[in-house]
Amino acid sequence: MVATSSVQQTKGFIKPQAPLENRLAGLTLTRLPQTTQSYAQDITTPADSDYLTNTTSAAQSLPRSDSMSTLELEGFKAQVHQDYALFTLLKVFLNEDQSLFEAHASVREFLQDQKEEDAYQERLLTLVDHLSQHPEQVSFIKTHEAKEYLDQFHADSFKRADLDTTFIVLQTNRLDKRFTHLDHTLVQSDDGHWFESFKSYNPTGNMRDNRLVADLHNDFLAPKGKARYKVEGEETLSALLGEGAFGKVVPLMKIANQHFYAAKKNIRTLNAQLEFEKGQALQKQFPGIEKFCVIPQHYLEFYDSHSTEGKKQIREKAYTISELVYEDDGADRLENNLELLEQGKIKEFQQENFKQVSEIIDMVLFLESHKMNHPDLHLLNILGSKMSDIGDMMVDSKTFPERGWSTPVTMPRVARRGTLTDIEQKTYNRFSLGSLIISTLYGHYPTSDKIPSSLSLKAENKLIQKGFKKEELKVLPSTFNNMPITPYVKGMLGLAKLLLADDRSLVVPEKLNLKKELARIQAQL
Repeated sequence: MVATSSVQQTKGFIKPQAPLENRLAGLTLTRLPQTTQSYAQDITTPADSDYLTNTTSAAQSLPRSDSMSTLELEGFKAQVHQDYALFTLLKVFLNEDQSLFEAHASVREFLQDQKEEDAYQERLLTLVDHLSQHPEQVSFIKTHEAKEYLDQFHADSFKRADLDTTFIVLQTNRLDKRFTHLDHTLVQSDDGHWFESFKSYNPTGNMRDNRLVADLHNDFLAPKGKARYKVEGEETLSALLGEGAFGKVVPLMKIANQHFYAAKKNIRTLNAQLEFEKGQALQKQFPGIEKFCVIPQHYLEFYDSHSTEGKKQIREKAYTISELVYEDDGADRLENNLELLEQGKIKEFQQENFKQVSEIIDMVLFLESHKMNHPDLHLLNILGSKMSDIGDMMVDSKTFPERGWSTPVTMPRVARRGTLTDIEQKTYNRFSLGSLIISTLYGHYPTSDKIPSSLSLKAENKLIQKGFKKEELKVLPSTFNNMPITPYVKGMLGLAKLLLADDRSLVVPEKLNLKKELARIQAQL
């Protein structure tokens, strides 16, 4: 169920507070009494060494793991998970050039209203009290992975219990909420940034979710139908930004700045890695490409449970993390435009359609100016005014990818052949454009039987077999939306059919100026 009612439930959302730096004033570091128990009360670092030694901890009294009771072992594992989460969070903010005092305040804020807040806040005070007495260890945390500090912090305990970190912290780049008992899972990208996953959240029963997700929920997730109840009658919502053949797109929040990003989960990690690397390469090769393309900014691989035919198994997955585009995707925008048509607002529909087609044409012209072809340029891969899913982008190449393309926008013969001719390379995006224009007017691609026969192209195995013959190009429907066809729609459909011509020489850039064609059609509005 789409959480439409949640918009009403959450009108009283608490808006996000002022920026962090404005809220630090007045926060004081409460120090624990010296008698407070800690797993590491005295850690010293030799001046000529960059690692920690001589750890004395409360874990010294632990028996070996083979003689520990289940309760003792689980308690120790829980403490290690908690400490690793806290060291990770402290490192996040210390690396933002915050002092220990400021980082402590930031972590306190992060923990506010967590279900295990009291236990975490108490432990945090213990750790910060210790670090304040050993400033050299603050420097160590800033320059080393949190796991390295954790290893040394609990070194004696691990030795006496005959354990090591990997036995407890199974994935150092993914802190599963089931083990940390935080409200959400935390993940670390390959370049060291930590994110909090909000693939589910409780905006009415969890004050922290309320505070952090208020604007995202009210302005984006709820109105666009991307927030759904996980279980009917319960308060928890599932946030789904998109869904593909190999995974879902969910929101992640970068912990350091509380900005939200879109994380595309992929069970085919090689594909995900290639998409990330392709995006990074394109950004270096074509400065400014991010104006037209959604570029993956971060990447990570991890292990998680996965359901296949009702059976759960552990398998490797990957996240490609990109900017979160708040504007409608092409399909949502089309749906909004078609509602205008259903209401009989033909003038408004044509104006909105023109805006949408104009932006797509700008994308195509950008691709052509850089000798790029997007094999999968369909409405769901257009986010606002940007193209997504760029992993299989062809750059000055005639090799058609084996995957990463969609049948309704694919030029005839190239998928089967696997290569492009010179003229196909120059006009590939234009064929996709023609198919997209028809879809923006009718809500269906030319392969559908729900559009007029004069606009329909024969498909086999969903692949378009051949473009329009030259003598068919001027044959257009006489009506549109049960009314006589307007000059605007007639002009737009004429352009679409031309772009879908089987004779590709008719639409090469030297012969067909898309901007001039657009201006001619605009005059019909």
